[in-house]
Order: sequence, then C-alpha cells, then structure tokens
Amino acid sequence: MLVLFDNGTPRTLARYLIDHDTVTEARARGWQELENGELLNQAEAAGFDVLVTTDKNLGYQQNLAGRKIAIVVLGQVARETHAMNVQIVHFPETKVAALEHRGPPHLEYETVRRLIEWRRANRLHPDRHRSYGIHYNDPRNTPPSEYRVDFCVSVEHDVPANPQGVVNKTIPGGRCAVVRHLGSRENVSAASYLYDVWFPNSGEVLRDFPIFFHYVNVGPNVKDDEMITDVYLPLR
Repeated sequence: MLVLFDNGTPRTLARYLIDHDTVTEARARGWQELENGELLNQAEAAGFDVLVTTDKNLGYQQNLAGRKIAIVVLGQVARETHAMNVQIVHFPETKVAALEHRGPPHLEYETVRRLIEWRRANRLHPDRHRSYGIHYNDPRNTPPSEYRVDFCVSVEHDVPANPQGVVNKTIPGGRCAVVRHLGSRENVSAASYLYDVWFPNSGEVLRDFPIFFHYVNVGPNVKDDEMITDVYLPLR
C-alpha cells in the first residue's frame, strides 16, 4: 500500500505504519504548493492508495465522490512529544573546528572519539568551547552509506593541519527556531518535533543550512538523563 503524507502530517507518524510498503511526503514529490484538488489528482495518477492529511476542510472543499484514493483526516494529532517551547532567536556566526562523519550512524562514536582526542590535545575546555553537531540529512530516511554529520567545537583561531582530520568551518549567523531537548541523545525527539510538527504550521521559510544541535553539556560524567541539547532550525 502506498501512503502519501500531506504537508501538515507529522513525519513521526510514519514509524507506526509498519504494515504499509511506502510512506512518501508531498514535499518529496514537489507537490507542497498544490491545491487540494490537484494534489488528489496527482496522488491518484501516481498510484497512491491513501492520503493522510490534517486539513479538516478537505471534505467540504472537494467533491470526493468517485475518488479512488482513500483519505484519512487527522484530528488532534497524537504526538510522541508534548508541545515544546519553540523560540525564534538570532544565532551568531560561529567559527568551528569540524570533523566530518560519513557513513552509518552507529559508527559516529569513532568520529566523536577522534574529535575529543584533538580537543584534549589542544586544551579546549568544554566550558569555553561549545560542542555542536551539524546534521545534513535524516537518519530515518537516509541510506547508512549516505548519512552525513559534522561534529564541531567552537574556536577563535584557524585550525592547523592535524592527524585527526579536523578542519575549519563556520556555522552562519541568522534567524533560527530553537527548542531544548532534555535527556538521552540516542533519539533527539525535539528535532523531529521542530521539523515535522512545528515547522509545517509556522509559516516560516527554511534557510539554506541544515538543522544543527548545540550539545550544552558534554563529558564522561554527564548521565543520559542529565543531557541538554538545543536544536536549531535555520530560518530566513
């Protein structure tokens, strides 16, 4: 069964549809600007069996008689996270020392280990030099070999050549939506909430820079339930 998610449908719902072959978002097909009638036409022509939407007015605005596609209209969407306190802030341009991770998420620990090794060698204490992760794609729908994230440390000076492969990069300044995640970083649900739930209904436009995390507290003595992570979504 082929399932299409309309723009306002939370991505996180897809993980519960384990009996369906494929879940696709309208934006992935370039259909995010289509009016409801044209969206239904395109979805039927493409062979989708079900449209999942949060638009409660769709049944009143469209004549659904004779439609082949089934339509599921979500009411008060059940979410895995409570409503979070999203704020719009100006993030300052920040020079970082970055170590690029390419490959399966379960191997991130090796990249992080090398960054920590470089950090200690250069005596960059976490209290003064903040830790970031720049996430270029979503591990939920990215092939492991294409997964990409930069692990970073804020710095004031250029990074000289080093055996760990750490390089200079910059997190650009600008408007961002930010929300705080408390707890383990195994699954930063605040990122899903920000991108899947808050953004589609915000009226905002994304900037050309990926979502990034500020790991507020790091180190071997920080327990999973004590971890604090601020998630930033760059906006125009």
